[in-house]
Amino acid sequence: MQRLSPCSDELICAEIDALMPKVKSLLDVGCGRGERMKALKDAFPETEVFGVDIDEDMLSLAKGTENVFLASAEKLPFENKSFGIALCECSLSLFDNGEKALEEMARVLKNEGILILGELFAFLGGEDFISAPDGNTIRKIYSREKIDLLAQSAGFQILKFSDRSEDLAAMAAQMLLDGSFCQCIGMETALLLRRIKARYGLWIFKKEEKQYEC
Repeated sequence: MQRLSPCSDELICAEIDALMPKVKSLLDVGCGRGERMKALKDAFPETEVFGVDIDEDMLSLAKGTENVFLASAEKLPFENKSFGIALCECSLSLFDNGEKALEEMARVLKNEGILILGELFAFLGGEDFISAPDGNTIRKIYSREKIDLLAQSAGFQILKFSDRSEDLAAMAAQMLLDGSFCQCIGMETALLLRRIKARYGLWIFKKEEKQYEC
């Protein structure tokens, strides 16, 4: 099965290297089978890499990966200000409460910590989001503006945004060839993504100083 992330290991590692090359601790929210975690550990051997995912079956496949936890992004099992960087790819659209998940990521990040967020988005004509009909994998596709607002409300400021839709198209084409695209997200959701011309963005956010209650 192909990892569901349009962005390559090289791209993500390059972003981290440019932002915080000596980061001591990093959290992958929605880590799945831990593939990205392994790539990050190889690239940054001095960094402690942690991962959380709510899917027990996916975590069972993360063999040989340390520091993985079965947990919801909306209730992260870590103390305040534990990490220098949080990574969340192709997961915000899966969460029941994206706002709460972003607030939790802000809580566990150190002041001026970095959130790297990779996510689907679409131009929705003024709507904040559209619900996916299947609801088993993708739950919501947000507008770009809504993602910006949710992150800002959680205590982040935007440092950088890049449209990685070409990477999304390449990944989707490969999944169509191997027959896993509709199997993974469902036929109705696949048709919805095509109808709304879904895109993929990579956001870099910085946590602003804020006090969080324990």
